[in-house]
Amino acid sequence: MAGEPGHLQVSVLGPREVRIDPTQVDPVWIDLLGGGRGMPVFGPEFRIRLDPPRIESTTGVTLLDREVVDLDRGKPGLWLCPSGEVVTFEIAR
Repeated sequence: MAGEPGHLQVSVLGPREVRIDPTQVDPVWIDLLGGGRGMPVFGPEFRIRLDPPRIESTTGVTLLDREVVDLDRGKPGLWLCPSGEVVTFEIAR
């Protein structure tokens, strides 16, 4: 857990780069300040696509590899909830 001795404290807020690499064990992550990777969590409305690498929602909202998303402001059509090193992505209702 972040904040415990021996653990890197990182902030997930602000602009962050979304990475999608299907060759990785965890193919989707968010680059964090100070290094390290944040873990995105997606609901069942999202699918990973391979060519080009991207995440698509059932409403047509797309996240591309290396796209910068401001976690404070979100992205049109998406609701973002950053919590520690985890960012939950949901369809905006």
